[in-house]
Amino acid sequence: METGNIWKKRLGTENISVCEVNLWMMDVQTRLKLLQGPVRPFIPGKLRDALRSSIRLLLLGRRVPFANRTTLALNRNVISVPSKQWLNVHGGDVVLFARSAANGIVQAYGIDSWHIGNSLSRIGDFRGVLELARMHHWCAYALAAHVDAEDPSQWFLKFREELHAFVQQYPAPRGDFWSVGMDVGIRVHSMLAAYDWFFQAGYHDSETEQIVAGLASDHGYVIDARMERAGGMSTSHYLGTLLGLLTVSAYLVGEESLINLARIAASEIRQQIELQILDDGMSFEASTAYHRHVVDILVRTTRVLLEQPFEHDALDEEWWLRLSKAIYAQRILESVGMPIIGDNDDGMAVKVLGYSADTTAMLDDAARLSPLQNACSMPLERNISFPDFGLWIYSHNVFTLAARCGSNGQYGKGGHAHNDKNSITLCMNNEKVIVDPGSCWYSGNPERRNLDRSVKAHATVVINNAEQSHFLPGRGENLWWMFDEPGFEVEGGLTTWRGVVGSEQQRHIRTIAINEEIEIHDVIHEASGGKVIIPLGHTIQAAMGRNTVTLRGEASVIVLRWSNAEAEIVPIDVALAFAESVASTAIILTMLSNELTWTISPILE
Repeated sequence: METGNIWKKRLGTENISVCEVNLWMMDVQTRLKLLQGPVRPFIPGKLRDALRSSIRLLLLGRRVPFANRTTLALNRNVISVPSKQWLNVHGGDVVLFARSAANGIVQAYGIDSWHIGNSLSRIGDFRGVLELARMHHWCAYALAAHVDAEDPSQWFLKFREELHAFVQQYPAPRGDFWSVGMDVGIRVHSMLAAYDWFFQAGYHDSETEQIVAGLASDHGYVIDARMERAGGMSTSHYLGTLLGLLTVSAYLVGEESLINLARIAASEIRQQIELQILDDGMSFEASTAYHRHVVDILVRTTRVLLEQPFEHDALDEEWWLRLSKAIYAQRILESVGMPIIGDNDDGMAVKVLGYSADTTAMLDDAARLSPLQNACSMPLERNISFPDFGLWIYSHNVFTLAARCGSNGQYGKGGHAHNDKNSITLCMNNEKVIVDPGSCWYSGNPERRNLDRSVKAHATVVINNAEQSHFLPGRGENLWWMFDEPGFEVEGGLTTWRGVVGSEQQRHIRTIAINEEIEIHDVIHEASGGKVIIPLGHTIQAAMGRNTVTLRGEASVIVLRWSNAEAEIVPIDVALAFAESVASTAIILTMLSNELTWTISPILE
């Protein structure tokens, strides 16, 4: 597959971002639909931002790559290393990740191995390219210098070697590694934090510092040209660019124009936390995985906001309140097995234990900020709702049920949402029994992308094979939009839940009663044509009986019972992680009338 920069050259649009090219490639009908729908209020801002970006991209050639690096200097001790307690627990895993990365081992995102300078054209999904572009492993190298008892100095030498290779192989501002502002922002945070952590371990030299400072300047100006504000329709991508600018400003000495940009960034990030963190503490992205991503970005941003060379009002009471809620919500999600809602890719601002997502370092950092200590340590509720996001969690002695009915998010765009209204997931004894399929691919397999976000892949009711919200076939920006979102209403109680989705012509009402067993009552407007979809975790084996199915896993046994439906067991695929698909099964109950009651009965053995 050709990656972003290759096909941008063919289109003659090399200075345009990947997202802009995707939108440019959309068919006229789709663009008109967008302009008449959720994009309409943002059109003036999008035009302004597009003009600004075009001008900045034209001016980049005068500023990057930064040649006279000797005029720049760096601040030190801006971002502290993780606590001794964290390093004592996780130091061995840090070294393992560092060694794997140094040997080019990836085994994530559908990529087996990669070194700086290797071809990107064979990577199956462009997200894999962008994850590599973040250079997460540089922070692992730096922490390994603190905990590797055998040869800690090797990690600074490896970091220095890779910096030289990066400058040679990926000069700013062109190429895939510079094409998306968020990833440029996360990479410069990784680089500067890593160099700071090396310095705190006693490893530094003037030549490496000048390369880091010059690259920091390059990153700052490229971020400015690729801000991803999207005319005000901004998402986590914008947060990543703001993190990058604020990190550059906290470290780089004497670059006044970048400091002025950071002043704007501080004001913008304060507005964004109020827009992107809902009142219930969840992200507005309609994805639990992206909530984790956003929380990590905001915690890292808080650190560098405390070290800015100018005064600002970003860290006010509302900032600490929303971030505290967001951290607490993340802890809740992890305590119940991290139920998948929406896209489940594992992006984060900082990864030091491997390429999969891990929040222990983020929580360790947050716990050392006094306004966030309570959010990191307070006891967790067993039953909790996030009504603004659209998630209700019911914890029993042996099972946890999550009921989902909420907005598509992102101002109606639904970039990381799925058609999962009135869906459930179920864990028993920490084993995933009824699941959301996750998201296996984005650009690498558009058909699988749309299958994963289809209503037919979620534990809800499909009516006459219709989607809840519509999405379009094809590649590019089509993969990040959902149209014609249906109306919905939800009532959640201590042991009951009721969700209503759709209009009178195509309405689904689901009522759930949670006691020792779970009873679900589904009603549709149509006399027939409804199918209850029940996707199962890959460890669950299903045995059909008469109006029953026995589900047996490694740690759980559950019996499903129903009447007035025809049942079948069908093969499906579920994504344990991005680009990691496994075979599983689903139960489909075809409704024989417009109502169906079915029960989930855990069996205690």
